[in-house]
Amino acid sequence: MNRPKNISLEGLLLKVKLDNESFQRIYRRILRKGNSQNILKPAEATEWIETFVLGNITKKDLDNQRIAELNSTDLMENSKIIYHVESILEMQFLVLIISTYVQYQTNIEHNKQASNSSIAIETDTEVAIIMWTLIVEHIGSYIFSFIRIRDIAKNGKPDKNGVYRAPFEQSLQILEIFFDSILFGYTINHMRKMSEAQFNRQPYYTYWIIIDMIIMFLTQFYNY
Repeated sequence: MNRPKNISLEGLLLKVKLDNESFQRIYRRILRKGNSQNILKPAEATEWIETFVLGNITKKDLDNQRIAELNSTDLMENSKIIYHVESILEMQFLVLIISTYVQYQTNIEHNKQASNSSIAIETDTEVAIIMWTLIVEHIGSYIFSFIRIRDIAKNGKPDKNGVYRAPFEQSLQILEIFFDSILFGYTINHMRKMSEAQFNRQPYYTYWIIIDMIIMFLTQFYNY
């Protein structure tokens, strides 16, 4: 008690340091159960490890170690994009800007060459709104990602699954998911109502919106 001691747990050597109260509590549980199996409740495990296992190992440290091991065994893993969500957002933002510019210039060039005004390309107002909303959403998500990282580092506490959470970070998470859900629904509803001609009239808008939405949907599961 009150001294570091090495113990072997399923072949893993750990250094623990128990105070008298914690030792007596565990000892009483062992006597009551008759064995040392499952003497800690799952809800107590994270706090117990953080308090009594020496070394101050956190989930973030373990994640970084896992990534480092992948990188050391396979050079192709060094820049795996799934570990850099900010890079995905940067790509989405840049492609949205480029798509908007290219479609705008395409409309201008087509309309200059059109002798009949009836075949001139007019920008679909709702599609344009979706494009600009996506740009704003990606800028917001990019800023939120850094705020969440900082908040977790400063105020984060492990939940029952051992994942670090912080109050403000969780509020941003709920806000972003709520906004994205509305955007998904609005976009799907508008795309469903478009005719084939309307859909293909502005390909740089419509096709990238679909791709961007799919990327957003899939990264939600990884981010949260």
